[in-house]
Amino acid sequence: WSFATPVRLYDWYFTKSFSKLPDGTEFWVDAPSAATWWNDTVGFSGRADSVRTGAKFYKARFWSHALT
Repeated sequence: WSFATPVRLYDWYFTKSFSKLPDGTEFWVDAPSAATWWNDTVGFSGRADSVRTGAKFYKARFWSHALT
């Protein structure tokens, strides 16, 4: 086994989760410090003010359920 050197996507240090929606929008939860397990926002790519607030987020994941 051999592993490639990790590539830094963004200048974040305490990323809890990073994912991408089917339309290409990226979203993430980045804790403010190593001692903090949560953040009160989920960030979305596209605009600096594009966030979701109002809770303590540990991780964010995309989930889709299609009823048949």
